[in-house]
Amino acid sequence: MSEQPDLFGDSHSCKGDDREVGAKYLKEITERPFSRKVSYLKSRAKSKDIPFDLTERDLIELWTGVCPVFNTTLRKPYDRAGTPHPDPMSKHQPSLDRIDPAKGYVLGNVVWISMMANTIKQSASSLEVMAVANWMKGVEENVRDSSD
Repeated sequence: MSEQPDLFGDSHSCKGDDREVGAKYLKEITERPFSRKVSYLKSRAKSKDIPFDLTERDLIELWTGVCPVFNTTLRKPYDRAGTPHPDPMSKHQPSLDRIDPAKGYVLGNVVWISMMANTIKQSASSLEVMAVANWMKGVEENVRDSSD
Protein backbone atom coordinates (compact mmCIF):
# COMPACT_ATOMS: atom_id res chain seq x y z
CA MET A 1 0.00 0.00 0.00
CA SER A 2 1.05 3.58 -0.60
CA GLU A 3 -0.08 6.96 0.62
CA GLN A 4 -2.18 8.67 -2.04
CA PRO A 5 -4.02 11.99 -1.90
CA ASP A 6 -7.73 11.55 -2.51
CA LEU A 7 -9.88 13.86 -4.63
CA PHE A 8 -10.10 16.35 -1.80
CA GLY A 9 -6.38 16.47 -1.01
CA ASP A 10 -6.45 14.20 2.05
CA SER A 11 -3.95 11.38 2.25
CA HIS A 12 -5.06 7.83 2.86
CA SER A 13 -3.72 4.37 2.31
CA CYS A 14 -4.89 2.67 -0.85
CA LYS A 15 -4.12 -0.42 -2.81
CA GLY A 16 -3.24 -0.44 -6.50
CA ASP A 17 -6.81 -1.43 -7.43
CA ASP A 18 -8.18 1.60 -5.57
CA ARG A 19 -5.87 3.90 -7.52
CA GLU A 20 -7.03 2.36 -10.80
CA VAL A 21 -10.70 2.83 -9.86
CA GLY A 22 -9.97 6.42 -8.83
CA ALA A 23 -8.13 7.13 -12.07
CA LYS A 24 -10.97 5.62 -14.10
CA TYR A 25 -13.51 7.75 -12.21
CA LEU A 26 -11.50 10.95 -12.74
CA LYS A 27 -11.13 10.17 -16.44
CA GLU A 28 -14.87 9.53 -16.82
CA ILE A 29 -16.00 12.70 -15.04
CA THR A 30 -13.46 14.76 -16.97
CA GLU A 31 -14.29 13.30 -20.38
CA ARG A 32 -18.04 12.73 -19.89
CA PRO A 33 -19.26 15.10 -17.15
CA PHE A 34 -22.86 14.97 -18.36
CA SER A 35 -22.94 11.18 -18.07
CA ARG A 36 -22.09 11.44 -14.36
CA LYS A 37 -24.70 14.17 -13.93
CA VAL A 38 -27.38 11.94 -15.49
CA SER A 39 -26.54 9.20 -12.99
CA TYR A 40 -26.75 11.65 -10.11
CA LEU A 41 -30.04 13.18 -11.29
CA LYS A 42 -31.61 9.77 -11.90
CA SER A 43 -30.77 8.73 -8.35
CA ARG A 44 -32.08 12.03 -6.99
CA ALA A 45 -35.35 11.67 -8.94
CA LYS A 46 -35.82 8.16 -7.60
CA SER A 47 -35.30 9.30 -4.01
CA LYS A 48 -37.78 12.17 -4.50
CA ASP A 49 -40.22 9.91 -6.36
CA ILE A 50 -40.44 12.27 -9.34
CA PRO A 51 -40.32 11.54 -13.09
CA PHE A 52 -37.00 11.24 -14.89
CA ASP A 53 -36.35 10.71 -18.61
CA LEU A 54 -33.13 12.61 -19.40
CA THR A 55 -30.13 11.25 -21.26
CA GLU A 56 -26.55 12.41 -21.48
CA ARG A 57 -27.35 13.70 -24.97
CA ASP A 58 -30.27 15.76 -23.58
CA LEU A 59 -28.02 17.44 -21.01
CA ILE A 60 -25.40 18.19 -23.65
CA GLU A 61 -28.00 19.68 -26.01
CA LEU A 62 -29.47 21.82 -23.21
CA TRP A 63 -26.03 23.10 -22.20
CA THR A 64 -25.30 26.67 -23.30
CA GLY A 65 -22.51 27.39 -20.84
CA VAL A 66 -24.26 30.60 -19.78
CA CYS A 67 -26.65 31.22 -16.88
CA PRO A 68 -29.74 32.81 -18.44
CA VAL A 69 -30.55 34.57 -15.15
CA PHE A 70 -27.21 36.30 -14.47
CA ASN A 71 -25.66 36.04 -17.95
CA THR A 72 -22.51 34.53 -16.43
CA THR A 73 -20.36 31.74 -17.78
CA LEU A 74 -21.11 28.37 -16.20
CA ARG A 75 -18.39 25.80 -15.76
CA LYS A 76 -19.24 22.27 -16.87
CA PRO A 77 -20.33 19.82 -14.18
CA TYR A 78 -17.35 18.15 -12.52
CA ASP A 79 -14.80 20.19 -14.51
CA ARG A 80 -12.62 20.48 -11.41
CA ALA A 81 -11.91 16.73 -11.47
CA GLY A 82 -14.60 15.94 -8.93
CA THR A 83 -13.52 18.40 -6.27
CA PRO A 84 -16.07 20.73 -4.75
CA HIS A 85 -16.30 24.22 -6.20
CA PRO A 86 -14.64 26.73 -3.85
CA ASP A 87 -17.90 28.68 -3.76
CA PRO A 88 -20.85 26.28 -4.18
CA MET A 89 -23.27 29.21 -4.40
CA SER A 90 -21.30 30.78 -7.24
CA LYS A 91 -22.92 32.30 -10.28
CA HIS A 92 -20.61 29.94 -12.19
CA GLN A 93 -21.64 26.67 -10.52
CA PRO A 94 -24.13 24.89 -12.84
CA SER A 95 -27.42 23.51 -11.61
CA LEU A 96 -30.12 21.75 -13.60
CA ASP A 97 -33.33 23.50 -12.61
CA ARG A 98 -36.73 21.80 -12.66
CA ILE A 99 -38.98 24.62 -13.84
CA ASP A 100 -41.97 22.89 -12.24
CA PRO A 101 -40.46 20.74 -9.48
CA ALA A 102 -43.42 18.33 -9.44
CA LYS A 103 -42.93 17.44 -13.12
CA GLY A 104 -39.46 16.12 -12.38
CA TYR A 105 -36.37 15.84 -14.51
CA VAL A 106 -37.98 15.56 -17.92
CA LEU A 107 -37.19 17.20 -21.23
CA GLY A 108 -39.04 20.50 -21.54
CA ASN A 109 -39.05 21.02 -17.77
CA VAL A 110 -35.33 21.56 -17.12
CA VAL A 111 -32.82 24.29 -17.83
CA TRP A 112 -29.19 24.90 -16.83
CA ILE A 113 -28.90 27.91 -14.53
CA SER A 114 -26.41 28.86 -11.82
CA MET A 115 -26.64 27.35 -8.37
CA MET A 116 -27.18 30.83 -6.97
CA ALA A 117 -30.15 31.45 -9.28
CA ASN A 118 -31.60 28.01 -8.55
CA THR A 119 -31.32 28.52 -4.79
CA ILE A 120 -33.12 31.86 -5.02
CA LYS A 121 -35.79 30.27 -7.22
CA GLN A 122 -36.27 27.29 -4.88
CA SER A 123 -36.85 29.49 -1.89
CA ALA A 124 -39.56 31.80 -3.21
CA SER A 125 -42.24 32.38 -5.82
CA SER A 126 -41.62 34.84 -8.64
CA LEU A 127 -43.79 37.43 -6.85
CA GLU A 128 -41.78 37.00 -3.65
CA VAL A 129 -38.49 37.36 -5.54
CA MET A 130 -39.80 40.52 -7.22
CA ALA A 131 -40.95 41.91 -3.85
CA VAL A 132 -37.47 41.39 -2.39
CA ALA A 133 -35.86 42.89 -5.50
CA ASN A 134 -38.11 45.97 -5.34
CA TRP A 135 -37.38 46.39 -1.63
CA MET A 136 -33.63 46.01 -2.20
CA LYS A 137 -33.72 48.54 -5.04
CA GLY A 138 -35.49 51.07 -2.79
CA VAL A 139 -33.07 50.52 0.09
CA GLU A 140 -30.05 50.86 -2.21
CA GLU A 141 -31.47 54.10 -3.68
CA ASN A 142 -32.08 55.50 -0.18
CA VAL A 143 -28.54 54.65 0.91
CA ARG A 144 -27.13 56.19 -2.27
CA ASP A 145 -29.27 59.36 -1.87
CA SER A 146 -28.32 59.76 1.79
CA SER A 147 -24.61 59.56 1.00
CA ASP A 148 -24.78 62.38 -1.57
